[in-house]
Amino acid sequence: MVYQFFIISIALQQVDCIDYIAVKVHTAIAVIFGVLLKSSRPYDFGDTF
Repeated sequence: MVYQFFIISIALQQVDCIDYIAVKVHTAIAVIFGVLLKSSRPYDFGDTF
């Protein structure tokens, strides 16, 4: 699970088309992984995105 996260991070860094979208996607993935790792703590996705 953690290794997949690093692989996705490296892939996003390699694809350097638009930094803004890359950062947004990377942030979204980080939030999703945070929810998966800490599912006991609910998040409000309406405010997150």
